Amino acid sequence: MNDNIIAGIDLAKNIMHFALTNRSGEKIKQFKAKRDDFLSAIAQLDPDTLIAMEACGSSNYWAQEITRLGYKARLIKTKDAKVYAKSKQKNDFNDALAVAKAARDPELQSVKAKSKAGQDISLMHKTRQNTIRDRIQKTNSMMSSLGEYGYLTKLSKGKFCKACGSEVEKAYQENFISKQAYEILKIDCQEITALCEKEKLIDKLIVQSNKQSAKATKLQNILGIGPINASCLSNAPMENYETPRDFAASLGLVPKQSTSGDEIVLGSITKQGDRYARTMLIQAGRSVVMRAKTIKGPTDKLLIWAQRKLAEGKHFNVVCVGVANKLARIAYSVVINNTEYKEA
Repeated sequence: MNDNIIAGIDLAKNIMHFALTNRSGEKIKQFKAKRDDFLSAIAQLDPDTLIAMEACGSSNYWAQEITRLGYKARLIKTKDAKVYAKSKQKNDFNDALAVAKAARDPELQSVKAKSKAGQDISLMHKTRQNTIRDRIQKTNSMMSSLGEYGYLTKLSKGKFCKACGSEVEKAYQENFISKQAYEILKIDCQEITALCEKEKLIDKLIVQSNKQSAKATKLQNILGIGPINASCLSNAPMENYETPRDFAASLGLVPKQSTSGDEIVLGSITKQGDRYARTMLIQAGRSVVMRAKTIKGPTDKLLIWAQRKLAEGKHFNVVCVGVANKLARIAYSVVINNTEYKEA
């Protein structure tokens, strides 16, 4: 932590509010600057000033620009800044002051600012997630609409997505739907097909991006971790955590603890942190557990562990989350220790 002046900034679209604190955490100055003058205002500060901002949509961009000016930038989680803002009236200057005070707390975990390449990876995954959501929504809607006309497809949702055109054609030829409904559903089919093609393109871009990343290449060798998970994990700030457990905890994959005296009660997982990364790891864990259910005489320790937990009567989903936790720890060790994953 920088022991000199800390400038807490409340970011906004047009007007940025500054609150400067000294070594004792006392506010010594406050001012505001327009967006066009923002970097010029920062350039007037002492070179040793730590620039603290709340992690938000534009914080990665500003952190990149501030770093180019030679300053150190620290991004603070919103929930951490709010703790310091509760004692004061809600306004922009007090929000900036809360960020500055939170940045002085050595126990708070900072958010690592993404590079342009990291932002590209995040954009690919966000776009892919939205594309899959829209495809599923439109597919379900079309199947429901056909069902209302009395036509029940025999295809699964996955196969229907790829063959929706022929299904709509079949429903029309068999007089289940009118000409008007046929024309409308054909348009929907075109949209679903376009979404499928978009998803394939994004997957291709992710695979190409992984080839340029040594970190992603190593992660792909882990059992259950495919190109999508490798890309997602390669963008995670593992370097910010001291231990594999800390990294797994940052993804919300560890149980909640309720402690009273010497008694420790463990509950469900915390579900904190990156929801998307946690979901993807649990899906990876699911694939590992499905494999463990069918394979005979596995040699990999992860498969052996999953088989043992299933044999002990643990619920399938509980084992999947347990495997996801282990995958997060393995990924951390592979990246931080610069080692290769080997089945053993």
